[in-house]
Amino acid sequence: MLDRIARQPAYDYGVGAFRSGLPYAPSAYDSFDAHLSYGGQGAAGNQLDLRQLLSHLVRYRLLIASFVLAGLCAGLAFFLTQTQIYRAAARIEISAPSARVVRDLEVVHEAADIRAFQTAIEKLKSRSVAERTVRALGLAEKPAFLVPQPGLSPRRLINQLLGETGAALADLSLPEREERAIARVQANLAVSLTRNTGILTISYADADPKLAMAIANQHAQSYIDQRLAETERTTTVARDFIENQVLGVKGRLQTAETALVAYAKEQGLTLEGSGGSLIEQNMRAINAALGDAIGERLAAESLVEQIEAGNGNRLEAVLENRTALEIRSKIVELSATYQQNLRFFKADYPDMRMLRAQIVEYQGQLEELTQAVLASVQQRHAEAVAKEREIEAKLVALKVDHAAYADRAINFTILKREVDAFRSQYDGLVDKLNEVGVGAEIRSQSVTVLEQATVPTIPIAPRLSHALFVSLVIATGLAGFALYLLELLNNAFRTPEQVEAHLKVPVLSALPVVGEDEVENALLDARSELSEAYRSLRTSLQFADGGAPRVLLVTSAEPGEGKTTTACKIASDFAVLGQRVLLVDADLRRPSIHRRMKLANRNGLSNILAKAVTRKTFSRLFHIAAPNLMVLTAGPIAANPVDLLSAQRTSVLFDAFQRRYDLVVVDGPPVGGLSDAPVLSRLADATLLVVSARQVSRRSALLALSRLRAAGANVVGATLSRCRKQDFDGAYAYGYAAPSDAKEAKRKDPEPRKDPAPPRSIVWDYYGDAHVPPLGLKGLRDAMVAGLRRGIRGSRKRRGGLRPNW
Repeated sequence: MLDRIARQPAYDYGVGAFRSGLPYAPSAYDSFDAHLSYGGQGAAGNQLDLRQLLSHLVRYRLLIASFVLAGLCAGLAFFLTQTQIYRAAARIEISAPSARVVRDLEVVHEAADIRAFQTAIEKLKSRSVAERTVRALGLAEKPAFLVPQPGLSPRRLINQLLGETGAALADLSLPEREERAIARVQANLAVSLTRNTGILTISYADADPKLAMAIANQHAQSYIDQRLAETERTTTVARDFIENQVLGVKGRLQTAETALVAYAKEQGLTLEGSGGSLIEQNMRAINAALGDAIGERLAAESLVEQIEAGNGNRLEAVLENRTALEIRSKIVELSATYQQNLRFFKADYPDMRMLRAQIVEYQGQLEELTQAVLASVQQRHAEAVAKEREIEAKLVALKVDHAAYADRAINFTILKREVDAFRSQYDGLVDKLNEVGVGAEIRSQSVTVLEQATVPTIPIAPRLSHALFVSLVIATGLAGFALYLLELLNNAFRTPEQVEAHLKVPVLSALPVVGEDEVENALLDARSELSEAYRSLRTSLQFADGGAPRVLLVTSAEPGEGKTTTACKIASDFAVLGQRVLLVDADLRRPSIHRRMKLANRNGLSNILAKAVTRKTFSRLFHIAAPNLMVLTAGPIAANPVDLLSAQRTSVLFDAFQRRYDLVVVDGPPVGGLSDAPVLSRLADATLLVVSARQVSRRSALLALSRLRAAGANVVGATLSRCRKQDFDGAYAYGYAAPSDAKEAKRKDPEPRKDPAPPRSIVWDYYGDAHVPPLGLKGLRDAMVAGLRRGIRGSRKRRGGLRPNW
């Protein structure tokens, strides 16, 4: 069979062709990305996977449809058995207050804001208003109202079980019937506020439309009557309270006025208290005069300081004096005349002496005038200083008078304040008393019936759409809970995502389920989904982390998961690529490769490990299954397979296989309950775990993976076998692009190796001759070194591998 498989055309589609006919056949990179998303700290493990949810919905569509259909039927039955309920509504308007009685004390005050409307709503729902309605309509005497008789419904059954019938109500007292009627009115009553208005809607629901109308109208009237009673009661209380307050304040006002008058007479003060104000006015005037005097003194003092500094001639009063200006003018004229005459006359000339005498005389007059001006400035300074001192003395005297007045007026001020306070209270209370007496019938808020309730004709419940919607929601919830329980109880894998999420290993490929009688045909057909999935697995192994493994162990958690078929197909697919592949059946307990490939199993791996072969029979253990593909069967079933696999000769044997072949595919036994697979995993470069969908439990697969990792195995990934398309998130149509005839003619099978002889290995030197060194660390090391040297010498003589040394 493998010979025919290996001769199929080797279509290598690359990484882009990993998705074969299955919904999920990722590459190695895709698988490791998925592994990181599920096993790492990414968000994929915690977020809702919509595609997986969709796949669950498709998988359980019949169950979901059954729940939905049952829910719709239940909703329809519930709708048909319910009693029709009618709702009547009356509308009232609460207007803003037109008058507020006793405004300051807020005895009957309700603000026209949302809080007032909310208060009105709560009052409408209160027990007191409901009690008024019950008594006004006599509802406590109506058995049909107290215990309604619905149609075929659970409510009627409950009433019958509890014995709540009209006959049973006759045994109840009047207060008990009233309590029941009040409770029913409050339960079926609804009050709502129209937004941005003062309109309240009072609605009542009942099976009798006329009774619903009557209760809605009467409830509105009961609320208005209650407000009228409360207003009247509040007005009476307010009037009595204000009258008592007026009498008390009046007596205290008279006492305070008497004390104020007596104290004013004793201290010589007027009742208006004007003395204090006159003193304060004088003090303000004196302060103003003192400020002016200080200003004058400072100005004069500045002039005096200039005079004392010798700069009196530069003062503005001196320079701008009219007489001084005339004298200076004459001096200038005479000086100019004198200078002109010097050109014609000598200084001793009489006219010249006369001119000099006039100039000296005018200069003397100017000096006398300057001294007079300066003396007047000094005189004004002295007057300003004296005036300032006088004003300061008057201010001090006024301060003393004001302090004395303040000491005398303290009690007067206290008494006068008390009189003013009592008078203000008295006036305010008298005004309020007059308002209460005149407007005793004024309401703080007016309530009017805007619209009376009418007899409803259209029932509000039950509604078919509502009943169907609720039943549909409940049915959907029950279906979801049932799906959750099924998924919780289902302990087997279905999708690659579940394998990656639970085992934290990448899924290298997903193998579709194929009937037992169709497996061979699907493997032989290169266009089949199963063949494409196996080629995807081959490519994933090629692109695995670290490259393609040299020794690959294929195992599973339990028997019958498809590991042997997977090992055979992997070996044949790699052989098609031109690689030298050795397929080893290492299941020494239940070997199956020889039956699948129709080979003899008289001798095999167990004979080599038990050193039960000779040089002549060694070459007969290897079978040529296809070009580039050799098969080593398991051989006779050994009594101690674990001991054979754990021996050091097994490690030496596999090292020799690696040197002779490009890939060694080992079909190992299942992991569960055995130690063979963990031992073999230590000898392999990589381990592939085959997980069967809908068969192996998650706990079993996880335990097998844990045992492999505990033994030090390098688990490169897993493959999910026997997958069903309905388990995936959607149906991926697979279009196989068959090559044209011309291309098909050009495509040829890879040329087989010219030397398909049985493998010759240095292992023969350790099994079957008398000169074989004893097993042990030293003997094993020496044998390996000697075999490696002989292999190097043999490779120089003949290309193709090591030759036996016989």
